[in-house]
Amino acid sequence: HWAGCGHQVTLITLDQVETDAFPLDSRVNRVGLGMMSEASNPLQGLWNNLRRVSEIRKAVRATQAAIAVSLTDKMNVVALLACRPLRVPVVINERNNPVQQHMGGFWEWLRRRSYPKCQMAVAQTNEVAQQLQEFVGADRLHVIPNGVKEPQQYWQEDPSRPARFLAVGRLSPQKGFDLLIKAMARVPAHMATLQIAGTGPDKARLQDLSSRLGHVEICQSFKSP
Repeated sequence: HWAGCGHQVTLITLDQVETDAFPLDSRVNRVGLGMMSEASNPLQGLWNNLRRVSEIRKAVRATQAAIAVSLTDKMNVVALLACRPLRVPVVINERNNPVQQHMGGFWEWLRRRSYPKCQMAVAQTNEVAQQLQEFVGADRLHVIPNGVKEPQQYWQEDPSRPARFLAVGRLSPQKGFDLLIKAMARVPAHMATLQIAGTGPDKARLQDLSSRLGHVEICQSFKSP
């Protein structure tokens, strides 16, 4: 979208370009640093992250960017550390609840010292924005929910068939799919069914719950009718 508006956009990730799951607009400059190796001990982990800060700083400097936009907690910290000497303003995006999603002692220490340096902080909900006030002043907080592109054609529900609902996400306790399954169990099967698409550590428990409560299917990907 930004490229289509005439902006010069560069997407930088620690992962390699070859691992991209989705295609990018050809006008977007794609930079993959290939620095996703796992650390075998804390000292190596510290060294890996120092290298990541250095490489991201070089990549941002090469783009001559007017502003940097960072997503997710640890990457927000890394981006802020990388861009500060360049005097490039950073807009951080918190994609989770910082109170519930703890990063560990050292990372939390870094977050408290780096987040106040951001130009702006974006949260997905008002509740998360309130939690972020612990790190960032209210005057620099904005709430931007996930965007949904309006479809050009609308699917017409067949009144003779049950309504079909789809939920997509990581199957982990934090997502609350168990609450959704329990709620769906209170709806008669002839009125509505639910399909959950995703993978994660909670899959077996959710499958057991859905099999006991009924008319909920859990699969790895969405199955169209």
